[in-house]
Amino acid sequence: MDQSHTPTENNSKKESERILKRRVRLKAGRAKKAQALASSSAVSKSSPVIPSHIERKHLLQTAFKLALTGGTFIDTKFYAFTRRGLSGVVDTPQAVFANSSILRAACPYFEGLLARGFEEGNIINIDEGYPSDRQSFTEDYDYDSDSDLEEEEEDPEVTESMKVLRMTQADKSHDEEGPSLSEAKGKSTVSDPQDEQIGFKPGRPGRVVHIPDVAHTTLKAFIFYLCTGEVLFRPLKSAPKSEQSPAVQNEIDHRAPPCSPKSMYRLADRYGVQALKDLCFAEIGKQLQPQNIVPELFSEFTSRYPPIRDFELNFITRSNISRVPVVTETLPVWIEAITNGSLPHCNSVLSLLLPRLLANQAQV
Repeated sequence: MDQSHTPTENNSKKESERILKRRVRLKAGRAKKAQALASSSAVSKSSPVIPSHIERKHLLQTAFKLALTGGTFIDTKFYAFTRRGLSGVVDTPQAVFANSSILRAACPYFEGLLARGFEEGNIINIDEGYPSDRQSFTEDYDYDSDSDLEEEEEDPEVTESMKVLRMTQADKSHDEEGPSLSEAKGKSTVSDPQDEQIGFKPGRPGRVVHIPDVAHTTLKAFIFYLCTGEVLFRPLKSAPKSEQSPAVQNEIDHRAPPCSPKSMYRLADRYGVQALKDLCFAEIGKQLQPQNIVPELFSEFTSRYPPIRDFELNFITRSNISRVPVVTETLPVWIEAITNGSLPHCNSVLSLLLPRLLANQAQV
């Protein structure tokens, strides 16, 4: 018996299959939307707003108490970059988890960032990995001297041609993966809960925020400070080598994760956390000494912040600091580099320094 089908029968069968698949997708989509709404409701109920007047030392206790009945303590995940490559590209994003109630009570910036209606307010599964449709690097990190970024070590066996190839591959990846992070600088995006119509897997509901221009180390220390009021600073990179080995921490260490006081000052200034900014300012001042005052004074960081600049100008011109051999030997080298145009960000600092040095000489 002939089992062949006519063209009309084949077309009818294909159309039936398409209709069936469409119904399955629509059903899965409705289920996913319902799950997303349920997740959003769960997050709203389990993460009530903690009043901002509560003392910082009580924030963690209050959030934990609410989680005992709400069932959720961690409801927010941040992504930040960890490393600067040899080509200058900043990459390797890692996650930092947090409680949104604490963040919103401790820092007004997060009240707006995590409020409903913002892109970051969308609820998704925070247990999912880094989104495949988002770039995992940036070429537009605006703080070149950020010491909280790990530096990729030079491999002595890497040839110059291999370096060029690596940079070319980074450029190719940049082109293929879509718009650069510079187009979204200052923003943070999340994966849309409705992107995938099939295969939605329930997980921990929450918000995912991408911070493209803050180091992971700084962000982790910042969130720890907001929760506990504690911060631990690393020695400045310009400090003598003997002072650049802070105690190694493991994951169960109770102390705050260490960070650069300069990187943290930058973040505290951006987010308007004055108390933390003051702590960073004091730490930077405490670490200044004749051996590192010149590179610190002419750093990119100092040129950005007038309070830091003025403090360091006063430091180098007070007492006999400007006459210490290590300063008198180092200063001309930096001045020559500035006048040659190698350090354009230092021009204004130098114009303020020279009159003070001349005044000091006149008093001798």
